[in-house]
Amino acid sequence: PAFGIDALTFLFSFGTLLLADPARRATAPSASMLRDIREGFGYVFSVRWLWTTTLYFMLVNVAFAGQSGVMTPLLVRDTLSGDSRVYGVISAAYGVGTIVASIGIAQLATRRPGRVLFAFEVLAAVCIIAIGLVPVLPVVVLSMAVTGAALASSTVIWEALLQRHVPERMLGRVSSI
Repeated sequence: PAFGIDALTFLFSFGTLLLADPARRATAPSASMLRDIREGFGYVFSVRWLWTTTLYFMLVNVAFAGQSGVMTPLLVRDTLSGDSRVYGVISAAYGVGTIVASIGIAQLATRRPGRVLFAFEVLAAVCIIAIGLVPVLPVVVLSMAVTGAALASSTVIWEALLQRHVPERMLGRVSSI
């Protein structure tokens, strides 16, 4: 049944895309892909908050990928003595956190989005530490839900900052870095 539900979500997504009618954008002519890449990096490194946050996310993503991809299955098997169902519950908690936060944070208006973004990042880090310090199922599930919420919130804020502050002609180049 899980694959059937997953297939239905893809069909739903496909259906909503068919109903969408976005305005057509004219693509800007490009003389050289290398020049476009150079312009993108040039712009990122010319804006302090942009390059520092990009570098920060690069390092965090490398660290978090190991935690989520390697640590969680080992935690379930070796510490919690769990099986695939326990792993599924933990993963679902993370997913629920991301969904709830993504909807909620989009409604939030703040005067200092950068500070809020990094506060969510710190909250996620505290949750990961909590999992290591108190590796019992209820704490792990709650921590993963809050981690999902915190990381989704920081991502929504980051994307909104890019949309608001990066010139439209540079947005694709900056986002790809």
